[in-house]
Amino acid sequence: VSYDMGWSTRGAGRNYDSLNGFGAIVGHRSGMILDYSTCNRMCKKCNATDQPPDHDCRKNFDGSAKAMEPHVAKKLIVNSSILRAQNVEVGVLIGDDDSTTNAVCQAASKHSIVKQSDMNHTSNGVKKRLYTIQKNHKELTKNCITYLHRCFTYAMCQNKGNSRAMADAVRNIPYHAINDHSKCGHWCGFIQDKENYEHRIIPGGIREPGLFEALREIFDKLANNAVKFSAGASSNTNESLNATMASKAPKSRCYSKTASADFRFACTVGQKNIGEGYTQAILKKLGKSPGKHHSRHVAASQKILQRRRQLMKTSAYKKRRMHLKKLRAALHHRKENVEGITYQSNVDLLNKLAEEDKTDLEEEDNNDIAIVLLDLETSGFEMNCDILQIAAKYGKNSFDIYVNPVQDISVSASQANDLTSCYGELMYNGRQVPSVPIRAALGSLHGWLTSLGKKCCIATHNLSFDGPRFMKQVIKCSLENEFSEVVYSFVDTLQVIRNSTGRKGKGACSISGLANALNISTVGAHNASRDCVILSKILNKLKITTQQLLTNSKTFSEHTFIWNTQQKSTEILSTLAAMKNIGLSVRKKLALAELDMKTLKNSYALCGAHGLAEFLETKIKQKTLQKIQKESINKIIDFL
Repeated sequence: VSYDMGWSTRGAGRNYDSLNGFGAIVGHRSGMILDYSTCNRMCKKCNATDQPPDHDCRKNFDGSAKAMEPHVAKKLIVNSSILRAQNVEVGVLIGDDDSTTNAVCQAASKHSIVKQSDMNHTSNGVKKRLYTIQKNHKELTKNCITYLHRCFTYAMCQNKGNSRAMADAVRNIPYHAINDHSKCGHWCGFIQDKENYEHRIIPGGIREPGLFEALREIFDKLANNAVKFSAGASSNTNESLNATMASKAPKSRCYSKTASADFRFACTVGQKNIGEGYTQAILKKLGKSPGKHHSRHVAASQKILQRRRQLMKTSAYKKRRMHLKKLRAALHHRKENVEGITYQSNVDLLNKLAEEDKTDLEEEDNNDIAIVLLDLETSGFEMNCDILQIAAKYGKNSFDIYVNPVQDISVSASQANDLTSCYGELMYNGRQVPSVPIRAALGSLHGWLTSLGKKCCIATHNLSFDGPRFMKQVIKCSLENEFSEVVYSFVDTLQVIRNSTGRKGKGACSISGLANALNISTVGAHNASRDCVILSKILNKLKITTQQLLTNSKTFSEHTFIWNTQQKSTEILSTLAAMKNIGLSVRKKLALAELDMKTLKNSYALCGAHGLAEFLETKIKQKTLQKIQKESINKIIDFL
């Protein structure tokens, strides 16, 4: 059986002080409630006077709320009249490890009771333990904890009923995380593809020796106790029962001082065992007709419940639920990063609010090269997406222009920059904004840069995204020569700030993340013009000098060459997509070596397998790329 206790008020840790508790034992195979009981610490009528009248008094317990769980467990597991009437004894008890239930039952029972830990509580306990040691290990990020927790749940699910195999799998988790795959099974991606395997969630694996030792200690203890949770059993039915009780007796209301709480739990048990038709069974027991409308309501409710239960068991439903949860979490973090701190305990009392700096801190320097801050808003994140807004800033001079959309604007881009398209017209926050073709927008930008009277160093935050898309449109509009005359170099402020401050972590060096950390208002962020202003204030507060930016910049021709090479390798990589049996990292090497599918086929046809292997080795060496392993070369030959 599985067993768990519920209480009629909210509480955690030392705060448990409920007047009422309820517990039940559920058959592991049948999923039916076999017996149940309640504990009541107070009676309203008994407390009202020293000589209470005759009444249905439900007070049956004088201990603390925490002591209710082992008390009810002993009553149901050892002394149950229902089980005794059927000549049945409890041999295996499934439950959490939050109380002394097992010890009390073992002491009261004349036979041995095997305790199996609930798999969900066990896995959650592992996650809590990992968060406990997180403060001592910087490498133990939230993603890393999620990954290790997932590894543990996989180890439990894949080895149900085999405690030895489960112990080995659990003990191997820290080794797998540091890229020691000597003890890994067939499930490990490294065993399947040794050359191309890489941890997806924790790239490169765990590197900190101290963290490995801490993880090894935790997972060794779990492995030594694997026999306690090797059955992979769950007390989910008990948790569901407690949730149903919470709907019939909300924790914001007090029903614990009368018989009401007991009746409500009895109804909960009836609904769990019989279904919505338990009310009909009660009426029939009393010799009364359920009624036409009542019966119709019960039938409809049962039909909906059955349909929902079947749907919830499907893998498609579970995958969609996880996908929606990820989308919701991503949206939540993205919006909070943009908005900054809007709600927090005592935020108005203890925190200094971000003040809008009305003076432009960026001073125009006397250098021959002007640092021009540039930002783009696009219709998506693909390489061929449209540029929808171009904004630039130099000192007190600024440039801002919107561009006509040609393609559809993706939902994710609209959520970030609030730009949408309505019948070909560009809308910002639901209002139409004046926009021009991309050729006219780039021409206007070129004119503005020329008017500064200096050669420019274009500074963008995340140049790897904005740079290639900007240059692609410049080349498409045949303006490369014009911009090469006025633009001297490009620099990525993201990399400069990251190297200067040492800030790490997802979003730590984003414009929103930096602004929040430096107490700079982020109102209007993700609008290109506003982002340039915020970036200017960030650079000034961090004391990033013009000389630092120029030192980290690369010339117009250097960046143009890099972006053209990247674009060419991307196009070549698309021709190699059919080689699905060959790892992506190998295909990327071929693309960087300018070896497309046609070149490979021609070389193989002319030179054969041996000649192709030599040809590949020569081309890879010319590009100073890492050598392709013989196993991968054989796969390429087999494909051709």
